[in-house]
Amino acid sequence: MTPSSLHDPHNNVPEVTPDDDWGDHHESDGTAAGMLPPRKQRADPAKGRKGAEQQGFRIGTNHETASESPAVESAGLVVEEIDGTVTRLEATMPAPSVAERPAVFIERPAKDPLDVRHVGEARDWGHRPKGSMRWIVGTGFGIAALVVLVLMALPAINRSNAARPDPSAGLREPAKPDDEELRIRELMIARPKVEPLVKAYVTSGVADDLLRLVRHPETVASLIRAERRPPLAPSSWEVPASAEWLVHSQGGQFFGEMIGTYSDFTPFRIYVVMEDGQFRIDWKASTAYSTATFEELAGGAGDGSEIRGKLEPSSFFTTAFPEEDYQSYRLDSPDGEQSLWVYTSRGSDADAEIGELFASGAILSNETKQSRVTLSLRRTAEEANDNQWEVGKLISTAWIEPKTDSE
Repeated sequence: MTPSSLHDPHNNVPEVTPDDDWGDHHESDGTAAGMLPPRKQRADPAKGRKGAEQQGFRIGTNHETASESPAVESAGLVVEEIDGTVTRLEATMPAPSVAERPAVFIERPAKDPLDVRHVGEARDWGHRPKGSMRWIVGTGFGIAALVVLVLMALPAINRSNAARPDPSAGLREPAKPDDEELRIRELMIARPKVEPLVKAYVTSGVADDLLRLVRHPETVASLIRAERRPPLAPSSWEVPASAEWLVHSQGGQFFGEMIGTYSDFTPFRIYVVMEDGQFRIDWKASTAYSTATFEELAGGAGDGSEIRGKLEPSSFFTTAFPEEDYQSYRLDSPDGEQSLWVYTSRGSDADAEIGELFASGAILSNETKQSRVTLSLRRTAEEANDNQWEVGKLISTAWIEPKTDSE
């Protein structure tokens, strides 16, 4: 055989021999067909039923059923019968014998009639107890009699425990209000009487008309005439309902403040006192009068004998007023436009009186407190700045004039 061009020298295939069968069935002699199992023949249903009825199916016999086609050999199932005897294995050791446990009788303990666990377990449980009817009736009558006796004795017990009236209670007179309380009450209900007075003061521009309305007219007459102020509001002006009426009591002096704004929103604060049984306006307090203007005082000049302003503590010290010798305060003008530094000598009467105005309580607060005061200022240190003054006297703890001996 001529070697192929696709010959693989590494593929050692054995040579073909004449006995090799390549599966060419058409060239075989037919012996290969005998290797396949015989084709199953479809039996006639009628015959099958007839044969089954006559012959049946038997297992364990060598009986061969005649085939309809003797040429084809049928390969059936061969069943071998096994002997039906059963071989049992016997135990080598005998089973242990089981002995019966003898019964032990335990007697139930005797019941204690006083034991609460056995209550209701007696034979007479649920039956009506036997008792004497006379005891039941007697107990009922005894309880009823006791209740009747208690009700009969109750009024007498209440009468003895009642509070006895104090014979002097009806003769005791209520405490009379003192003079201070009467003055404060009188001012608190005096707004209807004060409003016409405030209106006349605001709408009047004549000095003689103002002198009939103000307090101490003989001492302020020259000041009012020198001022020559025009009316503060037209004659149709009325005290606004939103204005506040405040009542004060300071140093034995009673006065009221009418606080509000004019039609042009300019604020006003008018002080009213009662003098000789009539309400009067304190002109100096209402105008925040001072013997010198704050512009003059800031320049180190002017008469500081009577200055009205708003005072608050300060911590500004200089060599002219050292901290170890003085207490510092700031005094603002009534309109808040100018300020002065004023000092009180430690240990002086003015230092003690002004210190009481700003004495703090047990609760510390960062809020700065201002007080309207009337002071007497003086120049004492030559090296002091122009706007530094020493307090000579605390005239009043308010802007109102102090009470005189004749009042």
